[in-house]
Amino acid sequence: TASRFRAPRTPQQNGVAERKNRTLIEAARSMLADAKIPITFWDEAIATACFVQNRTLLVQDKNKTSYELLFGRKPNISYLKAFGCPVSILNLNDHLGKFESKSDDGFFLGYSSVSKAYRVFNSKTNTVIETINVKFLENSFPSVAHGPEWLFDLDSLSKSFNSNLFDFSGKARKESGDLGCFSDDSDNDEDGNFNSEYPFMS
Repeated sequence: TASRFRAPRTPQQNGVAERKNRTLIEAARSMLADAKIPITFWDEAIATACFVQNRTLLVQDKNKTSYELLFGRKPNISYLKAFGCPVSILNLNDHLGKFESKSDDGFFLGYSSVSKAYRVFNSKTNTVIETINVKFLENSFPSVAHGPEWLFDLDSLSKSFNSNLFDFSGKARKESGDLGCFSDDSDNDEDGNFNSEYPFMS
């Protein structure tokens, strides 16, 4: 069959990629809402969603995860933790007195892209750090969000991604103009794999 090209700057015509993007955005939105974490951490949520989905979602026609298709072995998921859960971070940087607290509070954000470590937000220093010296408190999520309302406005976050351009059936809405919608032609068929830029901790 003849090759088909997409119109420039028209993501609506790239069905497979846009459906994958929508899956990640919806997952990140749910993760932020459930953990009551500010939307400023949307990038961490999307990276973590991609990391987890590559190791858990099955590619239908092959009955394997994306990780298995890429590396030829089943992924180790024993280290996966609940996104946004409170954590206690061992303080190894400051010179502490005998009776000073040796841990800082924070919450879990994801997995390191360069080492076998976790990414956590340190509430004391207001920084994101990578460490393995952390204790997870997965049964003590906050009941309410703390901070101004705009920090937790998930609708504005979704609009910033222009995700309202697509409905849940995966077809483009008409408000974008007649730019074409997702096609079911054979040139759109793919294995369903999508890679994360994040290394693996197995």
